[in-house]
Amino acid sequence: MPLPTIRDVALVDEVLSNISVAYAQKPGNFKAGMIAPVVNVTRQSGTYPTWDKGDMNRDDFRRRTPGGPFARAGGAITSSTFLCENFGMEEPVIDEIVKNSSGSVDPERAAVIRLTNKAFIRRERIVATDLFTTGVWANDFAGVASGPSSVQHIFWDNAAATIVTDLHTRCDAIEESTGSRPNVFATNPAVWRTMKNDPEIVDRHKHTSATPISKAAVAEICGIGSEENPGKIVVMSSTYNTAAEGATTSMSFIIGDVGLLAYVAPAASLMEPSAIYTFVWADFNFVTDGGLAITRYREEQTKSDILRGEIYLDVRAVATDCANFYSNILT
Repeated sequence: MPLPTIRDVALVDEVLSNISVAYAQKPGNFKAGMIAPVVNVTRQSGTYPTWDKGDMNRDDFRRRTPGGPFARAGGAITSSTFLCENFGMEEPVIDEIVKNSSGSVDPERAAVIRLTNKAFIRRERIVATDLFTTGVWANDFAGVASGPSSVQHIFWDNAAATIVTDLHTRCDAIEESTGSRPNVFATNPAVWRTMKNDPEIVDRHKHTSATPISKAAVAEICGIGSEENPGKIVVMSSTYNTAAEGATTSMSFIIGDVGLLAYVAPAASLMEPSAIYTFVWADFNFVTDGGLAITRYREEQTKSDILRGEIYLDVRAVATDCANFYSNILT
């Protein structure tokens, strides 16, 4: 990608000191951490145990007669693996550019922001590609115009849609199967707009609250979460340029009209299931929260400081029966 020139940053014309147009996205646009909690690991690869669901939930606590033996419990354990792959890029901060910069143009700060933005986009796209797709979760559901089968639903922007029933039914089913009620429904802005304007949801809300409809209210109406663990509607609003470098910019939301209904543990747990975890190899002094590291080294032959951004991660579906995937939600 092209580097800035001295003309781009020098005080040839007046440079405003309080604004610039950089298009960096707000960190809050990136929601991967809300649906794929980070588990920091001390090795790049390893294993994690999975306890057998049936053994854990069987009713075999037995009546005992005086002097008799106690029933004994056990549980099968299987192991799954993770591998934190390395993603990263570098950006030169050239001496001449730094010395000629002025006003709102700080080349080093701009490089850090750019590397951070790109790291967030990469993580968000890994989540979208690996998790928001068919064949990963216990059940997949697709939108249709009419006559849905057991693995379909009416398009949610159709007048005959039954959004509340669709989600409430699946929350009940996942809770029955796993003991954990889904507490997250993640989707894109178009689906969220459809949900909050759905006539049934609006009607239910107006009879219980005078406040504007919120994500928390819609989650409660749709049966997502519980009193002990309130549900969330997570709107993944991050975007990225789908065009190759040099081509006309083409911006798009990272996920389309799809959704993931899941139970996500509030934090990593040894004995509680979670649909998703992000394993991050963070055994370095320079790694920040979430695993992103930005370091600097000197390259004298180009008279530049090189800023390197990198992350080691593996986003993994660890309990596939704790989530359902929805595709083609809208017409």
